[in-house]
Amino acid sequence: MRSWYDREDKPNDVVVFGRSYTPEYDNEGLRTNVYKSKQIDSKLARQTVDLPVYIEHDDRYNCGFVADSFVDELRTLNSFLYITGNRTVNEKFLEGALSIDPMTNTRYYGGLSMGTQVELDCTSKPYVFAKGAKPKEISVVQKPDRPHANIFDYYVVPKSVEEPKEYVKELSRKYDRFY
Repeated sequence: MRSWYDREDKPNDVVVFGRSYTPEYDNEGLRTNVYKSKQIDSKLARQTVDLPVYIEHDDRYNCGFVADSFVDELRTLNSFLYITGNRTVNEKFLEGALSIDPMTNTRYYGGLSMGTQVELDCTSKPYVFAKGAKPKEISVVQKPDRPHANIFDYYVVPKSVEEPKEYVKELSRKYDRFY
């Protein structure tokens, strides 16, 4: 049987859409927010565009870039990730990892996670405080740390697409942007 990659009709790229950051706490109720709710705005969304996309925060597996992000009415960050096609990504990642398993109704990679670079304030010894943070990358992950940071859908990109960001702009038009 021929693999998905070897099929002539298979497009090389995929767009993944999901929630990449939410101000909610983790399942145990621990306070682990890098960004407070009021900081999740269009400025943060713009900072994530063009960031690299990794698999499980591992920079050895850079598989694309963030094509677009926006904040929804729940003050959560939603992102469109443009996964560039290559043999490893298409054979190992796309063929089964994004499809929903009919038995469990889940995906192998089911969530997104935003990696950040945190600036620390060490002037108040012995305490260390976070002074600020900036987005560093967004990863496709099996299980996100943040609640509701799920992959909602993915789109196989036709081979005829020449401008990835224009293609994503068309996909994203149906979503309302807030803040």
